[in-house]
Amino acid sequence: MQRVGKKYGFSPKFVRMQVMHQFLFYLIYGYTGNENLDQVATVNLLMQRDNSVTDEIAEEMATIYSEDVDWKMFVPPLRTYAGNSV
Repeated sequence: MQRVGKKYGFSPKFVRMQVMHQFLFYLIYGYTGNENLDQVATVNLLMQRDNSVTDEIAEEMATIYSEDVDWKMFVPPLRTYAGNSV
């Protein structure tokens, strides 16, 4: 009998926690995205680099924040909080 994790593709708890930690650490301390990135020029650059990006895919793409092709490409920056400082 297969274990539930292998059958349904669940990761063990600590692997999921590690991925979550990397994501949050990137957002809080290491964010390298650019909100003012030229979308048309970036899509054209991606089309030149990777032949799998077609015109149809380019139309469906969300806002791009990084020129690097990885998971950080579509991650927007966190909002700045202007609350009361204690």
